[in-house]
Amino acid sequence: MKKIKKGFIVMMTAVLILSFFPKASFAQDQSEVTENQITDVLEFTDEQLKQGEKIAPFINIDESTGLFQFDVKAATQSGIDMNLVKENQEMYKKANEYLLENGLASENGTFACSGSNYYDGGLLGGTLYLDSCTANGLAALLVVGAGVAQIANLIPVYGTVAAAVAGGLLTIGSGVILWNNRQGEGVIIKLVKNPIDWDELIPYWVKSQA
Repeated sequence: MKKIKKGFIVMMTAVLILSFFPKASFAQDQSEVTENQITDVLEFTDEQLKQGEKIAPFINIDESTGLFQFDVKAATQSGIDMNLVKENQEMYKKANEYLLENGLASENGTFACSGSNYYDGGLLGGTLYLDSCTANGLAALLVVGAGVAQIANLIPVYGTVAAAVAGGLLTIGSGVILWNNRQGEGVIIKLVKNPIDWDELIPYWVKSQA
């Protein structure tokens, strides 16, 4: 009951905050956040964050292809649980398939990333900058059902802040990311702290870096 109540409060808080920011319309988004992703946000634990951070050093986006690269061999040799390795391997494989199918990446090495990657945090929230390849990668992960841990690995900041940002990004889906990244210059995402729970961040404004 507490989880349902918390989810309702988060949703209503987001609606209330967005009502004060008319330019933050996410009408372009045609994707739906899955039930599993919502559950992941509500039930995300510090242990899951730690598990995700173990995977992070072995994942990157190739700037010449725009595709995820996951060093499975190195991750396995580092002692990471094989089930966690396989789970992430499958997730990033699906994400790469989505990127290629939708012309958001290229296997021939002619892809070029544009824009900046960093997070500028503040007392009441923060601003997230994602370059074009990272923005596309984020959209792909949202589509294939990635959870907070996988998305947090794309955020250019670590720890609970990354998890809070990732949880917030799950509320907007992939369509608004792709729409604002359509010029291939990356995106800027502004987030505000939930006034009811300051550990949560809610995105209210997205635009291109162009």
